[in-house]
Amino acid sequence: MTWDDYIGIPYLRAGRSSAGCDCYGLVWLLFRDLRGIVMPRYDNAGDDRAVHSAMIVENRKNWLEVAVPNVFDVVCFRFNRLVTHMGMMIDETRFLHSWGVLDSVCEDINHICWRHRVDGFFRYQG
Repeated sequence: MTWDDYIGIPYLRAGRSSAGCDCYGLVWLLFRDLRGIVMPRYDNAGDDRAVHSAMIVENRKNWLEVAVPNVFDVVCFRFNRLVTHMGMMIDETRFLHSWGVLDSVCEDINHICWRHRVDGFFRYQG
């Protein structure tokens, strides 16, 4: 499978499959399918942004924060002071993510919509 196989997956809150996934679900799928790593599912965060944020931050104990992202590093984003979104870096500047009503897409981390929201880059240490 390639990165292109993960573009266009429909957004589905708490989804963890190619039939539909949320931002963490997409990261979960990519790790499982492309790296052979099965991470915790965390599919019970629901719509509560604070719970979702706590889940992301709590899970960081398995991650090493890095200054310069590599392929397969996870990028976390802040919205209204909470870390509530993530994606996976597919090269030095582009990341794959699933968000809201949009199907999963690839975007540039330096785009004005994203660059000021970056909370950090993280490498899985599981």
